[in-house]
Amino acid sequence: MRELLVFFFLGSLASAAPPPEIVSPPMTADELTYEVLFTRVLQPRCLSCHCPDITCDANDYLFTPYQNLLATKLWQPPAAMSRVIKAVTRTDKHRMPPPNAGSPLSEDDVDLIARWIDAGNPP
Repeated sequence: MRELLVFFFLGSLASAAPPPEIVSPPMTADELTYEVLFTRVLQPRCLSCHCPDITCDANDYLFTPYQNLLATKLWQPPAAMSRVIKAVTRTDKHRMPPPNAGSPLSEDDVDLIARWIDAGNPP
């Protein structure tokens, strides 16, 4: 009888539907701004190396303020041709962020960057 109960219990677990995936609603064009990009991706993942101010080496890419970021020309549309998208989707040692600086960006982060670039870099 005990084996029958274990089988019944395990069988009911196997047939249970998986929990629904939680999906955030897509951002509207009004929500797709430099501030959102900065807060969600640049500040937590990029600025420790890519200079939050103008005190950095002149050869580095400045991602703040907004005008400096655009001056790099890395963010020009379309996203599929953008050097930033190429850098954050690489899988070799030259990816951004580099392996010694952290894990790769999430798909959501890369998608946010791509959508922001394709939207024309809204302020």
